[in-house]
Amino acid sequence: ASAIRHIYEGKQTNRILLSFAHRDFPGSMQTCELPVNRYIQFTCANANEWQVRIPEDLLKEIRIKTKAKGKNETGGYLFGHIDHKRKTIYALSHFMPTDSHGSKNGFKLGTSGLKDHKKFIVQRCIGQMEYIGDWHSHPETALDMSAIDIATCHEKVVHELPHGIGVCVITKATQTQFFLISPQE
Repeated sequence: ASAIRHIYEGKQTNRILLSFAHRDFPGSMQTCELPVNRYIQFTCANANEWQVRIPEDLLKEIRIKTKAKGKNETGGYLFGHIDHKRKTIYALSHFMPTDSHGSKNGFKLGTSGLKDHKKFIVQRCIGQMEYIGDWHSHPETALDMSAIDIATCHEKVVHELPHGIGVCVITKATQTQFFLISPQE
């Protein structure tokens, strides 16, 4: 492993190195280099000690879906991983149910297909990814959590989170803000 590390030393690209020992024959060593998408890091607006890391392409996709809805709100569920030790939330995937309804003044997040999507995510990632919160747009208003957003998070969302902590993401087509959801808030 040390020899392989020195070969790649100095390269500062987003990549993962996977080394396989004894794969082809006893004593063999094989290393693969895989690209990793660029992540963007944000600080939670209501909890400065917590960070959210999200792949650049996922954030772009969410913003495109927001822009496509125009003045109507839209949203979806977020899946990822929460690192309690480092106080970092990794938003890695999202799901938008087809039965959600948005208007200029509000949004109701549906549940159609959510159960199957959760099952798919858990199986695909061997339990390493889970439901971590929701995202929705505020195309015509501020990116702050409204009284309805806060009430919804405390009455419904926090109870669905596997570890009682998660994230609420509020976005426009070009700006996004992240909020920590926890029972203490």
